[in-house]
Amino acid sequence: MKLAYSSLVLLLAVWSLDAASPRLPAELQRRGLGWGLGLGLVSTHAVAANNPQCHDRSRSCASCNAVNVCAYVGMGYRLISSEACPDDKPFCFNGQCQKTTPYEACGSTPPVTTDFTCIDDEEVQGYYPAPFSCGTYYVCSKGVAYVYNCPADQVYDQVSASCVRLDKNPGSCNSFNCAANVNKYLLYGPDPSVYAFCVSATSALVSKCPENYRMNPFNGLEPCRPYCSSAGRIADADVPNAYYNCLELDGGRLSAPLKEYCPPGMLFSASAKRCVQNPASQNSTETS
Repeated sequence: MKLAYSSLVLLLAVWSLDAASPRLPAELQRRGLGWGLGLGLVSTHAVAANNPQCHDRSRSCASCNAVNVCAYVGMGYRLISSEACPDDKPFCFNGQCQKTTPYEACGSTPPVTTDFTCIDDEEVQGYYPAPFSCGTYYVCSKGVAYVYNCPADQVYDQVSASCVRLDKNPGSCNSFNCAANVNKYLLYGPDPSVYAFCVSATSALVSKCPENYRMNPFNGLEPCRPYCSSAGRIADADVPNAYYNCLELDGGRLSAPLKEYCPPGMLFSASAKRCVQNPASQNSTETS
């Protein structure tokens, strides 16, 4: 995690030395900045009036099994809805649902996207919300970004990492307001471990801290810090035999994270949320 976070600090340091303000996405791509540093760089090649999900047409494939329906309004294509293909015609090709698909990968693999770049670091693989769309999310696996689109009446929920109904979960529709926060950090409301650096009004670098960690949006040079979202223990992201204790106080308040250590020969298990026997220590005892 220190490596992933250091990548963001390195990127911003290069910007500050090379220009008075962050470069635009096209300039970043020409110079090779952002790509390969472990942060999602959202592409903005499309004309401002166009929704990039429309691909400059009235119908296009949102994924292997869904269609984007768009309308040309105000000098650009606007997304009207994203519709799942019916069971009798489950595959999308050229914006139309059909029984078969020429794409072999669509049978079992979700589409790969170039709109979001993932770092090839095990600590930051997983689910990410699209910075500017409630209905799209990405899954990073081995440094590759796979894109998923929710149906028209649903939005992505970061907490459950799934699509949920908008009418029953209005608070799940979240995005980063970069238009009012250019050159600033923003935390993602539903999950503060996810954050973005707004390069421009329509471009953001997205990354995340370990679970129950968050960065300081007012000081991007600080590393991710643990925070208490509920009572219990939090694994130390850097020290395997250490953890943080979160205590419930009067009035439902939570304490600041209190760092504690496991006894000798034990490690902290993030899944069990307790100290467990260190396998290496146990094997050493058995062979001695």
